[in-house]
Amino acid sequence: MNQYPIWHDVSACHYKSSKSYGGRNNSVDTIYVGRGSQNSHKLISHSTIRREYTDIDDNHYVEFNHFVAGAMITKVVFEADRNYKIKGKPITVIQADIRRVAIT
Repeated sequence: MNQYPIWHDVSACHYKSSKSYGGRNNSVDTIYVGRGSQNSHKLISHSTIRREYTDIDDNHYVEFNHFVAGAMITKVVFEADRNYKIKGKPITVIQADIRRVAIT
């Protein structure tokens, strides 16, 4: 099985078990509602983006940002080695207060 930095585990009432898939640098899910694939309407999209960067002191980091309807709701930052392999647990976790997100 492939190893992916972004991993989705999907459950639904008609699955006997969850379905899963992965992505490397970004992943977008769009959810549609309606009467079926020919008569459905977009409800919402959410995405996860992976970013690698080095700071001014040559420290390496891997960052994951999760967006819902275009608004970033979660950011997680990990320390990494020179090859951007994650070392341990997150050093920063930021979550938006989703109660303050406007519904339009």
